[in-house]
Amino acid sequence: RIQSLRSHENAFLHETLVEFESLGGGMALINTSLNRAGRALADSPADVLDDFPPGTVDAYVLGDYLYTRDGPS
Repeated sequence: RIQSLRSHENAFLHETLVEFESLGGGMALINTSLNRAGRALADSPADVLDDFPPGTVDAYVLGDYLYTRDGPS
């Protein structure tokens, strides 16, 4: 389902969406369960790194950090 976001509700996520749009990606991101087939949902950064090794995901957000192939920012 579609969800909207105002900048004052979550400034970090709003800035992430604005930056994503500026890179030509449009103003939308998909939020989905983060797990690999046969695995439980990722519950920690270690789970994410174990399930999705470098090069398999372009970027993901954990807490207040945006992780890309170049590292956290």
